[in-house]
Amino acid sequence: MDQRERELQEAVVFGAPPLGPGAPARERARAFFDAYLTYLADHLDLVGLSETASPGARFRVGAYVFWHRHLAVSCRV
Repeated sequence: MDQRERELQEAVVFGAPPLGPGAPARERARAFFDAYLTYLADHLDLVGLSETASPGARFRVGAYVFWHRHLAVSCRV
């Protein structure tokens, strides 16, 4: 799961548009949500465990902070 999150982060930062830089904000946001939902679906059991291990734990990990900042800064629509 950790490796896949890193791969997705790299695609967001360095990848080709629309997921990576260079696409309009709305297209980037849509591409991100599509990629992130695919990631969640591929790792549903692990994501479920991380959500229930400790209340709010998933929102305190570095990847969540990255996703939040990405949408707040790069994908303003």
